[in-house]
Amino acid sequence: MKTHHYSQQFLHPQSSLHHGKDLGITADLNALRAAQDKMESLRDGTPERIAAERDYIKNANIITEKLGNTLITSDKTNALEVNAALAEVQGGISLIKDESIRKEGAITVGKANVITRGFRINM
Repeated sequence: MKTHHYSQQFLHPQSSLHHGKDLGITADLNALRAAQDKMESLRDGTPERIAAERDYIKNANIITEKLGNTLITSDKTNALEVNAALAEVQGGISLIKDESIRKEGAITVGKANVITRGFRINM
């Protein structure tokens, strides 16, 4: 079953943001979506699925790190786009089945939550 990519309603395929801003994550989001699609197409526990989960978490970490940059988080006008992208990251992490990769995913979710809370505090 294919899940909905959460931030697609906010993010154009050609740009990582809907207001014409570019946070530099378009290629990363495309890679994340491709990794999620591949992960969902594979049976749990297979070596191929585990490799796809590792690829997903790698892309999720890249996006989370980029969006945690203070140049992005200090501008509250980025909140909608950043939160949409982080929701997409977190949604895919919930699909990971391998326990060791899930633990790494929990760290990424924690970082994403800190970024999201930062916008709420600064608004």
